[in-house]
Amino acid sequence: MTSEYRERPILFTNFGLFLWQARKSRGYSSGDMATYLGITAEEYRRIERGEEFPANQPLVKISDVLDIPLKKLKDLESADRRKQKEKVPMEGARLHSDNLNKDIELAKQSYTRCTGNELNRNQLSIFGQLKRDLYTVHIPLVLPINGLIILKAILRNEKKVKYLHEMLNFIPDESFAGFIARDAQWGPTALYIANLLFFHDNPATTVLDCCNRLTMNQFHIITHIILTQAGINTVESELAHLTKETEFAGLVLLFINELESYLPKDIDSNHLKLASLLEIHGTYILHELLLPSIKGHGEETLAENPKIYAGLDKTLFDVIAANLHPVVSAMVAANLKAPKEVQEILLNRRAIKAKDVSPACAILKMANFFVDNDFPKVSEEELKSLLETDYPNVAIPAKVLFQVCDKLKKLKAYLVQKSTVLSSQDKAVEKFVAKRNETTKEKAQLGMYSHWDEKRFDVRFEEGFLRAVTKSCLILADEHKDYMYSLHEGENLADYQERIGQLKLFAEYPFNQDLQILSQKFGVSSDEIKRRLKLK
Repeated sequence: MTSEYRERPILFTNFGLFLWQARKSRGYSSGDMATYLGITAEEYRRIERGEEFPANQPLVKISDVLDIPLKKLKDLESADRRKQKEKVPMEGARLHSDNLNKDIELAKQSYTRCTGNELNRNQLSIFGQLKRDLYTVHIPLVLPINGLIILKAILRNEKKVKYLHEMLNFIPDESFAGFIARDAQWGPTALYIANLLFFHDNPATTVLDCCNRLTMNQFHIITHIILTQAGINTVESELAHLTKETEFAGLVLLFINELESYLPKDIDSNHLKLASLLEIHGTYILHELLLPSIKGHGEETLAENPKIYAGLDKTLFDVIAANLHPVVSAMVAANLKAPKEVQEILLNRRAIKAKDVSPACAILKMANFFVDNDFPKVSEEELKSLLETDYPNVAIPAKVLFQVCDKLKKLKAYLVQKSTVLSSQDKAVEKFVAKRNETTKEKAQLGMYSHWDEKRFDVRFEEGFLRAVTKSCLILADEHKDYMYSLHEGENLADYQERIGQLKLFAEYPFNQDLQILSQKFGVSSDEIKRRLKLK
């Protein structure tokens, strides 16, 4: 870390910038201020970065030591707090408002059928609250396991490569670009942001094409945007389930890759692959929004936490997730400017039977079936019967499916092993795994485990492992933010100010393309925003 880091301006909020300028003009270091306030230097820097706001007593002390009217500090702080709470409805999500309303009505009817009870007032209000939240959702929170792997790779960049695809054999037989491209969150989001900011003259057509073209510096910016907009998921009780959902999407994509040469000519394989990555976003986002409100996941009242969905029970959650996840996935796809056919494939998934949907959606449903059942070992004749009965509009030979299932069953075990090894190479995580393995060996010697195997990788979904991974991922996320906002080698202050101002706009712009709103928010003209973002 450079020495300049300790005194850098962050330009994260108006309050933080004003505080930094006032402190510097009076000759105080961040350490001086921290000592005066009775906090650590890092805690004070978080205030200047706008990550935290000081309580009333520290604010009074800041006013005294810097000789600034308390009212001015409070006004700046209040304005920044309001801006942080602002949520602008997403243009893409609103395109599916009619579909969302229809599916909400179906969910209400389904709940009544399941329970024999009408929805009460609190339960009915859940749907209105959910609609408001869904219209402002950008992308799901970053999962710690892949977040840890990706952040370590770009922060260390031990081979000093320029492009993602130059990091060969990130896992054996797959480059870093390939690893990113089959991640359900990072892949589609990188495609959207890269086409908007870097490739607008020659847009990437697929996630893999995008990742192969990205430089490490560009991916640093994309990572910063994703972390700013989403953040790291820290709900330990949900991480195992959501990690499995993300791995599921990656396997469905690999399944479709294997079938690509056998797909009918009228099916766009690129659209189908993108739909396979986006289809889990609906389930993921509904879990994020709703599950903390169910008893056992959070005991807050509505007064204590306005994000809580009062009156939600497990049955209602299951009904909402089952009925709404396809349309929510389509809403996210629309936000990411996915082609209309991709959105239609996702909406088509609402139909229960594969024979009632488009051929493209039928293939996606079939891929889901095989991945969900862990690529079952069945004969070619049984596969042929299954295709004729359940997937009559899928024109793929049973022999091909048999070979693909056998290949992917082995590949799945291989990928699980390698992702576990990568995530376990962090010191804190490695320490937990070593301790856990030693404990398990001791139990095996006592006869408690009759089939001890050092290569077991179910450790990924243990609470202690996920806690260690999450902690390490949060530390790396902070390190990445520090890197992005640090004065880089060979950079003068004027260039630094320009880059940070641009970076701030990058973080805001991709999911809110209303330049007028940004113009008002940052106090510059729309033309200036376009110039800084290098948009035509």
